Amino acid sequence: MKLVILVIKEETLLDDFLKKCSNAGIKNITVFDTDSCESEKGGTKYGGGGNIFNSIKYALDYYNDESKTLFIPIEKNRIGELKDLIKDLIPSHQYSLMLLNLEEMIGFEE
Repeated sequence: MKLVILVIKEETLLDDFLKKCSNAGIKNITVFDTDSCESEKGGTKYGGGGNIFNSIKYALDYYNDESKTLFIPIEKNRIGELKDLIKDLIPSHQYSLMLLNLEEMIGFEE
């Protein structure tokens, strides 16, 4: 099992992506609203209370935007299918993708 962390920079792409995932049987997607950190001449300032998802976007070099961060638990053998779906719907400059090994997942079982 893998956990895909997908940051979609353009919010308008989210609905189409979620519909395609649903049609493909990719479920249990968690969507977070995220605001990035702002870098100003070497300094960093946070616009209000930050959270861990803001720091993910900061690491991916997305500054001053509002986007969506998705957590997608998925079977290892379906990763290629998900990547193809992402590439077909979202331009490469509009997203970042990270894969993490997921040791255990409890809940959301059918």
